[in-house]
Amino acid sequence: PVAVLGSAIIARQDTKQIYLYRTVAPLAQIGLIAALVPIFGLWGAVWARVVGRIFKSGLLLALFTRYNRAR
Repeated sequence: PVAVLGSAIIARQDTKQIYLYRTVAPLAQIGLIAALVPIFGLWGAVWARVVGRIFKSGLLLALFTRYNRAR
């Protein structure tokens, strides 16, 4: 279901939201990996991926609802 929200943002060609989505989510995941792997090892990498995906989904949902609220 989250992929549909990403497709909707890309389809309406809102470049600011596309850049925000494509830069903030990977940077957050890199930060999580850098913070959790030295502490927890392999489990830190697993949790960084899980939390990164949850953050990415929340960011997509926030961008999608903010756009629809403005219209």
